[in-house]
Amino acid sequence: MRPTVVAAALQFSPSGGVLLSAPEELLATSVEGIATFINLKIDKAAAGYVLRFSLAGISHTDTLPFSIVPSTPHTLLIDPQPGSALRGSPLSVSPQVRVWGLGVKLGFRV
Repeated sequence: MRPTVVAAALQFSPSGGVLLSAPEELLATSVEGIATFINLKIDKAAAGYVLRFSLAGISHTDTLPFSIVPSTPHTLLIDPQPGSALRGSPLSVSPQVRVWGLGVKLGFRV
């Protein structure tokens, strides 16, 4: 069987979520009839997402609806760092703490 390129796209997004994957990650070349997508990511948690996989101008198939669940926070990043201040005065630079989750990675074999 000769290699073919399969494209992935978000067919239905119940929450306005988008695929965060890089454009080259939305394409996979089949090996022995299997195209593997290993880094598909959707940015919002919701139930009812549908992905579409297609061959250029030939055919397509959709996944059954699936859910993306919120990830558990695992990292805290302080940026910017707090600035110095006199006792009893506000800090000269207010720190911001970003909470990062594990993210969502989807792997599909089609």
